[in-house]
Amino acid sequence: MLPFGMAPVNDDMTTTARESLSGGSARDVRRRHVVWRVWSNVKLLLPIVILGLLLRHLAVSNPESMREVWNRPKSWPGLTLAALMVVSAVLVSLVRWYVLAAAIRLPFSIGAAIRLGCIGCFMNFVSAGGVGGDLFQSRTHGA
Repeated sequence: MLPFGMAPVNDDMTTTARESLSGGSARDVRRRHVVWRVWSNVKLLLPIVILGLLLRHLAVSNPESMREVWNRPKSWPGLTLAALMVVSAVLVSLVRWYVLAAAIRLPFSIGAAIRLGCIGCFMNFVSAGGVGGDLFQSRTHGA
């Protein structure tokens, strides 16, 4: 037996040795996975429910202002310009991230940097947890 109760690693490991190295039995691993999935769904649904309740409260307490917001004319050219500015700022940031990865000689393509960076940006906007898109970005260069 190794220090801290770890079983030695070899080809003829017993089932209990494998379980001790993997963190428990297959049943424990499945249970932790189910708990993780439920917790992830709760973290995603809770902000949506809170936002819905806030909008409902606003609609009930002041329906005239809600109608005004929905019916007021929108500036579509301004919205389009703002969306283009946001997309270009994100792309500049992702290209800068690619240049940083290339500077430390990571085997990384610009397409992969943009794809994973967009996933990361999406997760930063959507994720209710603390990790979000930074998880994708750190996974790409082994941190």
